[in-house]
Amino acid sequence: MRDIDEKHHMLETMKQDYDINVGLERAADKYIKRISAELSAFFVAHEKDDHIDTSILRKSPTIHDLTQLKTLAKELSKINEINVKKRKMMYLSMGTTNMELYLQSLMGLMMLPMANNAFQLMEKTLLNEFRDEYQRQSDDLGIDKPLTTAKMQELSHQAFDNKKPVNAFWQSFDKILANLSVELIKAVQQGVSAKGWAKIVGGR
Repeated sequence: MRDIDEKHHMLETMKQDYDINVGLERAADKYIKRISAELSAFFVAHEKDDHIDTSILRKSPTIHDLTQLKTLAKELSKINEINVKKRKMMYLSMGTTNMELYLQSLMGLMMLPMANNAFQLMEKTLLNEFRDEYQRQSDDLGIDKPLTTAKMQELSHQAFDNKKPVNAFWQSFDKILANLSVELIKAVQQGVSAKGWAKIVGGR
């Protein structure tokens, strides 16, 4: 009977992992289309002879550029996650400095809604999986000691390998953003064509 229970648990875990991946992919598709459209609009605003104008890296962001940052930031106003708020304010500030930092800020503000979506899903998954595992082991050991949701939330977010899940998630986001920004800046430095830009952003 124990073997059957273990197999059932394994199958349930596999199904949960599959459902999570499907949910992430569907959400990502929606956000990626928006990001692609925004980057295509950036190319149109800064193209010269069907190539991105490399001289923009020696200039400050235009009023149009800065307005776009404010528009993207405003769309994040309803998100209460502290890590989103901190990054939103940072991007708004550094995006006014020069075009390289502007591009990183633009990417950051565009990616934050997708990151928040994934983060909320991670939070929910950690709690649900901890609850299920605690219940399963309690049943196996004959323990009748229910935990409050708050306690489960606390325990499910304990540090693993000296790193809490929340910190690991946002540090990974920062690294991904940095790498994407470097590639985008390289494309501007090379003065890629409209066709080359489209390959990078997946649109236009």
